[in-house]
Amino acid sequence: MNAGTVLVAGLGLLTLMASVASAQCQERWRKLRAPISNPPWPQLSARCVATFDADGPGGASGQFVIGGGQYAPIGQPAPGVASSDGIGVTALPGIRSSVQAMVMYQESLYAAGEGFLNSEGIGSALVRWTGSTWVGVGNISGQINALCVYNDELILGGNFFNVGGQSIPRLARYNGTNFLPVSAFAGTATIRLLGVHDGKLYAAGTSGSIGGVFTQGMASWDGTTWTAVPGNIAGAQQYGLASFRGKLILVGYGLALPQPSSVQQFDGTNWTPLGNMVSAPVYSIATRGDECFIGGPFGGIGSQAALYIARLPAGGATWTAMPDVTTGMPGVQTPVTGITEWNGSIVAVGNGHVSVWGICRADFNCDGVADFFDYLDFVSAFAAGETAADFNNDTVVDFFDYLDFVEIFAVGC
Repeated sequence: MNAGTVLVAGLGLLTLMASVASAQCQERWRKLRAPISNPPWPQLSARCVATFDADGPGGASGQFVIGGGQYAPIGQPAPGVASSDGIGVTALPGIRSSVQAMVMYQESLYAAGEGFLNSEGIGSALVRWTGSTWVGVGNISGQINALCVYNDELILGGNFFNVGGQSIPRLARYNGTNFLPVSAFAGTATIRLLGVHDGKLYAAGTSGSIGGVFTQGMASWDGTTWTAVPGNIAGAQQYGLASFRGKLILVGYGLALPQPSSVQQFDGTNWTPLGNMVSAPVYSIATRGDECFIGGPFGGIGSQAALYIARLPAGGATWTAMPDVTTGMPGVQTPVTGITEWNGSIVAVGNGHVSVWGICRADFNCDGVADFFDYLDFVSAFAAGETAADFNNDTVVDFFDYLDFVEIFAVGC
């Protein structure tokens, strides 16, 4: 009997032994194996989180990245940005200043903040990750508060004045080669947030003009014309923009538009609260299909106890808590400052913690326990070439899927 026959026979035996569970997979909280407060770098004050598709578009996003603020001594790696594959956390060293925003553009990761100094000594408020180090882009002085991609260009917003050797104040676009103004007229408002909704670019910030149009804190750009968005938010705290259920969503604090709530929705004409009223600050927002997630320093919403993170379920109109399904205890222990959807799961970050809400992939048979039967069931699916065994979502069932499953199985739920 040759080795191939033995392998086939072994897989066949495991297939007979495998237990196929009928229970539906239930989402739960999972903390990463290596908390970001651990050495080799000091605690990271997380401010933002984004997906990081190192292989470019198509398939699953292999990693997510966490940005924050931590000043490290000269000559030591600074934890301004860290990446994760959903198991552990790894620093992307070299940034020596506070990270305010990150985004993928043209298959590269960009990070922005205030006057970065990377390991090569190049100072710029915008930097790009090459795969091994950060490089400055545009030699931008001042502060960039927000990044987004609109009409295949990278949009920058903040309180800066010179970009790429040109006078381009507060709002600029980048096509991968050149920096240009977004429109012919410069604005006087400091830009705090950028977002895309219904084919338009939205910019929020202080009072003043955006693109030459006077606003009370927000304006939209359709590629040709800036239009002021009604409602006065210039004096409010503005933390995040999202597109959800056909409306633009704004989160912050002190948003009286005209009904007070820290989560507001704009239908193109009027502002109304999204869900029941949220009185505490909301720092972050993410969507997943017809679900919406918010994070902040709150302990409850209305009469509902919800510590630091809450969800608006699919089809729902009331914010609900997200406790750990196994213990009933809160899923996160510090205020959530950043949220993103990543490969179908929700990633929540805060000071010294990274938590993932989703189906535990180590529990392959969805019986609520990660045990040896999950391993047997995966081997059975792998031997049959089933789609469920395509663990890395690259559309091919191969040995790399087996290695990925074993790594996650070793971590458990």
